[in-house]
Amino acid sequence: MQNQMVVEFARMQTNAMMLPVMVLGDTYDTWFKGWPPAAPHNLIGDTPPAAFAAATGVALRDFANLGLHLWGQAEKGDVEFTRTRLLDLAVGPEVTDKLKNTASMPLAKYRKRLEKERKKGALAHRRYTFSECPIIEFADEEFIVLRPSWVLDRFCGQQLYWDTFFSFGTEKDPRGEQFSQSMNYVFEATVGYLFRRATKRANKRVPGSITLITESEMQEAWRTGGNTPSVCDWVLVSGKYCLLVDATNHWLDEKAAQGYATAEEYQVDVEDTFVNKKFEQLKSTINLLSDHGWEGCTFDVETVYVPLVVVPNAGVPATVFADIDTKMRAHPVLGQLGKNVTSPGILIYFEMQVFEGLCEHRFPQRFVDVIAQWRLQCTAGMPIRPQSFLALGGMDRPLSGYPTIARNLLMKALA
Repeated sequence: MQNQMVVEFARMQTNAMMLPVMVLGDTYDTWFKGWPPAAPHNLIGDTPPAAFAAATGVALRDFANLGLHLWGQAEKGDVEFTRTRLLDLAVGPEVTDKLKNTASMPLAKYRKRLEKERKKGALAHRRYTFSECPIIEFADEEFIVLRPSWVLDRFCGQQLYWDTFFSFGTEKDPRGEQFSQSMNYVFEATVGYLFRRATKRANKRVPGSITLITESEMQEAWRTGGNTPSVCDWVLVSGKYCLLVDATNHWLDEKAAQGYATAEEYQVDVEDTFVNKKFEQLKSTINLLSDHGWEGCTFDVETVYVPLVVVPNAGVPATVFADIDTKMRAHPVLGQLGKNVTSPGILIYFEMQVFEGLCEHRFPQRFVDVIAQWRLQCTAGMPIRPQSFLALGGMDRPLSGYPTIARNLLMKALA
């Protein structure tokens, strides 16, 4: 089962197609809202775009605008371009140099790299080379786009993180380590903003329907002496359901994401990141809420605790096999509490956005309830993917209004 699970991860990530509006909305949240207060940045720059420029030598605004141009042209079927044409469009020479040196490869070099990858095993789910270099230089300074969505991701999406991280020298360099840490805070802030939006909508529709409690509020309330309690990032209480959420900016590693990791390698990763850290935090929070309660909320024998970890879109996907594996691994931590606790879920951010869109347009006050019902079904019987759960329940999946707002804000920032 575990070997099939790892292959399934790679298949899902390879075939995943994000809506452009969501890619661009996430880019605004990640790169153009500034560093969260807790994020260290003295080594890398006062803002995320400043960090990108310090690492790569190119302005993020110019690089992203080039990507938007190439993506838009490729979507229309115009997939060939030359460096001269870009310079005529007033694209800076340093930007075209970066495209040539880091986002494209000559055809012969591309062929050699893929041949090298082929020696590691099947290529069905290998996409890192295509994501890193979605453009082929088929003649001197003449280029062709392989796939528009790869270009959008490379110039305006998740690949911006890796571009900056590796340009800083990875965690081996203090700047790379600080950048990675600061982006962890950015991801946490992005998830937290989603919960604030959902809570505001719910309480506007039905006042008091959701209580949102933050990590800092819980730590302040339960700090004793010099000891700060271990708690999760957020708790959302709605009726008898208590949703406990922790966000971790943890991506599947290169091997797992491309289908050639072993089950043992995945096991080490999930035990270290989730079982021994995140699930323990969730367990501690459940115990503290049960012991101390919270003003305006009821925690009793009827309370159902719903632990959840939110990961990036390139993190562990919510598959049936992954849910079964998580349930078994989490049982020694969360299964012995003697309370109504569902098996923990691991949910990529996109899936959380799906729940947000559904509840925003259909029943804002049921945001916690719908997620809890999904986890209850996964706990009581065979786990089910969140999208399948919604489909079987006759629930559609409308897009939240926020990604469009964030996309429009990005366009203004890039203008």
